[in-house]
Amino acid sequence: MQLDGLVPRRVSDLLAEQIRTEPVIALHGPRSVGKSTVLRGFAETAGGSVIDLDDVEVREAIQGNLAASVRAGAPICIDEYQRVPDILDALKARLNREGSPPGTAIITGSTRQDALPATAQALTGRLHSLVIWPLSQGELEGVRENLLEALAGDADGVVSAVPSSSTTRPDYVDRVCYGGMPLAPASVSLGQSPLVR
Repeated sequence: MQLDGLVPRRVSDLLAEQIRTEPVIALHGPRSVGKSTVLRGFAETAGGSVIDLDDVEVREAIQGNLAASVRAGAPICIDEYQRVPDILDALKARLNREGSPPGTAIITGSTRQDALPATAQALTGRLHSLVIWPLSQGELEGVRENLLEALAGDADGVVSAVPSSSTTRPDYVDRVCYGGMPLAPASVSLGQSPLVR
């Protein structure tokens, strides 16, 4: 199993769907899970750009003029918003002026929104949170899994229709060690072993 490029993420479809109805979408998840990649892909499709608050110079410029940073255009794409939590107050002020239109902003963060200081609560009621998990087995294989939906519809039928697995024990071990963080599969593509030695 190797990654030869970007893996299409299911959360990208959810993001495109939610941005039509929600004022602000927050993409949360652990570091290196693909938040920035999903955000850049969305911004490119929408013809916009990303405000990267991990970049020190960008962060200092934003801190110097928060209101102007969120004034122009939509959607505003902000990566690692937790680096400048006050930017959420600036977004709130814009939403107050404009009436909270759908698709105003997409923000990413490596922490949960409810774990941030009180400033981060500025968007309560206007923010829809999406969690980005590590790559699923289906994403790695390029197929869409629907096990949970199928089980909800007809659990007995789904279980009885599943053939015996041809996956060997070493295959399972490889998959578990391979993991679902995007950097691990990429390292295999570069010829490095995902196994910790």
